[in-house]
Amino acid sequence: MTRLIGIMGGMFDPVHKGHLQAAAAARQLCQLAEVVLVPCGNPVHRSKAQASSEQRCDMLRLAIADKHWLSLDTRECESESLSRTY
Repeated sequence: MTRLIGIMGGMFDPVHKGHLQAAAAARQLCQLAEVVLVPCGNPVHRSKAQASSEQRCDMLRLAIADKHWLSLDTRECESESLSRTY
């Protein structure tokens, strides 16, 4: 059986209900088992985030704590490299 996983990137500066609603809609429409949130570490497409990478990851952890189908991938925030999504 195939387990479908969605990946949702963003600045999450700050995370808000719209982010969570978009993830929930993607989960439902695409019949996903899980949605992984990937906050942008060092953006090339806009100015630097107001909140630090650590603060944004902490906000996301709090926002998704009661949602078993959402998880957080912090690898972009832990990297010094510029963040690019293809």
